[in-house]
Amino acid sequence: MNIGETIRTLRREAGYTQKQLAGIMGANESYLSALERGVRRPGKKILPLLCDALAVDEATIIYGPRGAHDRPLTADESALLAETAGLSGKQRRLLIEFIKMLKTFGASAEMLLRAGLPSGAAAAFQGARGTAGVRRSSEPPPPASRRRPAAHSF
Repeated sequence: MNIGETIRTLRREAGYTQKQLAGIMGANESYLSALERGVRRPGKKILPLLCDALAVDEATIIYGPRGAHDRPLTADESALLAETAGLSGKQRRLLIEFIKMLKTFGASAEMLLRAGLPSGAAAAFQGARGTAGVRRSSEPPPPASRRRPAAHSF
């Protein structure tokens, strides 16, 4: 539920029309309509007035009524959450970036690793898996005689 839907739901539960609530807040009816449609967001001055008129706290307006988002986790969600236990903050941020890329591009993890993730994420993921050949940034580069030639793809 977004902020506009929350405001509309709370207004209806309180038994107000848009005109009545706008009058209580000292706001324009068209402004309240824009809030409910998600065209506008309540500003610093309006949010407290809205909370007072609807007898709720700011968190309820911003995040929705308590319990509105409560639902049991699916088996996949539980498994994913369990796999993140013990990850560092940096690893969690990399995982979030990786998930966003999967959602955005619809590509497999292997394709993304081959293409190269932002901010060295590919190396970090490979390093986390224990893949050999990934040099840590704290390690010095190998001597020139031991460096592999750069691979080029045309």
